[in-house]
Amino acid sequence: MAFPLSDEEHAAIRKRIDAQDELIVSAAVLYDGAIISFPRPGRHGECINWLSHHGLKAENRNYECGFLTNRGRFVDRVEAGQIVLANEQGSPGGTPFNNPHMSLFSEDMWNDRDGQNSEPPVNPVEIFA
Repeated sequence: MAFPLSDEEHAAIRKRIDAQDELIVSAAVLYDGAIISFPRPGRHGECINWLSHHGLKAENRNYECGFLTNRGRFVDRVEAGQIVLANEQGSPGGTPFNNPHMSLFSEDMWNDRDGQNSEPPVNPVEIFA
């Protein structure tokens, strides 16, 4: 492939992505049209703290907690739970999740910090606007 990609190459990539199962890959927060996401084992609280630290007034609850999928799609907590159940996705140590009508939390997916003193990430990996 040469860059920039042709329309046909973009279509071929999209077809390959769409053929894969959709999986939850990270916790994310939707704020004013932008998606803030930290990689696993990042939590929603880290996204919210990042917003607050940058003066974005997250205390007004004008954001939505959700997740990013491997397709780059933001989904709310309930849809994320449905995706997890449909694909039998989960991580050892996560809280068992088995109700498609309940909200998914990052703790249902991964508990990588249990017993560790790891520092949370300083900057989000992805900010989509």
